Amino acid sequence: MLGAVRPEILFPAYLAGFNLAEAFYLALPTLSWQTVVVGDPLCAPFGRKPLEPDQLEEITDAVTGLPGLFSKRRLAAYRATNPAVPEAAAPLVVKSQMLVECDDQPGARRALEDAVKLAPRAVELMVTLAQLEELAGQDDAALGTYRRVLELQPTHVVALNNLAFALAVRRAAPAEALPLAKRAVGFASGAGGVVDTLGWVEHLLAMMTWPRICSTRP
Repeated sequence: MLGAVRPEILFPAYLAGFNLAEAFYLALPTLSWQTVVVGDPLCAPFGRKPLEPDQLEEITDAVTGLPGLFSKRRLAAYRATNPAVPEAAAPLVVKSQMLVECDDQPGARRALEDAVKLAPRAVELMVTLAQLEELAGQDDAALGTYRRVLELQPTHVVALNNLAFALAVRRAAPAEALPLAKRAVGFASGAGGVVDTLGWVEHLLAMMTWPRICSTRP
């Protein structure tokens, strides 16, 4: 959790003579009304001695932009769950995630673009990039990214679904979107969002053909 107390800061500070309140204050990455510390805030059982800055925190990681120790832990967690992503791309992915959390979507998108260059077959990174491109209103880029995902993994449900929706809604091309939406439902018929996209595509297609039907009636 991002708000959890950092033990690698808490214990060195406490052993260096800071009292309980000071040690926890140093170790908390953010202040929150939900944080509860049980104990005597003035408790300081160890004599105060000089504490070097690098005993509390390493310097900020140049790539991820996170404090050194926190960056190491987050990179280790990401690599453990994404072994297929090249090691060189991992810091850029973590940087992108951090920037999304900081509401810096343009920066997150640029970091992820650099990560995809290092991992051109990492479809999940590409899907996330396409979603960021959609949020930025870069529809052409998002469509192209979704299509690249499907070239690598034709059964990717999220890419099929999102591409179908984008074509039908943003490009007014429900006829082109329909086979994609049907494929998505074929691979994930129990997913409500996927079925919803197919229904909406069929609705838009019917709305486009309805005037022609009416005009041919006697």
